[in-house]
Amino acid sequence: MKYSIQCDKLRSNDIGEMIWSTHMALASPVTLEDFETVCNGDGLLSEGESFEDFCCDDPDHGFYKCETPQGDVYFLQSSGFEFFFTPSGKPPTFFVPEYQEVANTIHRGGPLATLLLAAGDGRMQGRNGAEFHIDTLPEGIEVIEGRNTRFRLMREGEAIAGMKVDGSTITEIFVRNDERKQDIASANLILQRSKARALATKAICSPCPPARRPGRRS
Repeated sequence: MKYSIQCDKLRSNDIGEMIWSTHMALASPVTLEDFETVCNGDGLLSEGESFEDFCCDDPDHGFYKCETPQGDVYFLQSSGFEFFFTPSGKPPTFFVPEYQEVANTIHRGGPLATLLLAAGDGRMQGRNGAEFHIDTLPEGIEVIEGRNTRFRLMREGEAIAGMKVDGSTITEIFVRNDERKQDIASANLILQRSKARALATKAICSPCPPARRPGRRS
């Protein structure tokens, strides 16, 4: 893989923004060793510099792989930026417009709206550490484990509400306020019932899978 482009240049127009959103949604963490095996740092790293050196100032940096119909894309996420690697060195081009709609929802909703994102989504920006989807409960609730536990309420394949808990305490909750206004009143109750059920049945994994450090923000 050859170094391709930095995220701010990729996101300089509407199409580039959709490409970025799509790759954030498709991203899965990989280890530094796996990343170094397939990615060539020429064009990004200084002479004698390693990927580890490049990221040393950001403890929440991460390495990701995206599998797309046009081939694999890798990126390094550090200090608020993503640095993309592709087989040809040309910028990635694959996008799914629906992922931009999710990005718009997050932009409108602020940081709490990231509770709607799936486990490991690059747009989480490392806020909850390395995440894993560990269970799906009744009523369409996904259980995600990271530094804290997250729950997503799903309807027709889309997340309409999310919640984060610390132990048995709810610390954050977000409910979409768009065409599903009728669901807002019930979503909080469903999420809290599911949290109680998950804790009671130990649906939350312990110990968690080995942590792989994700990235930060962009």
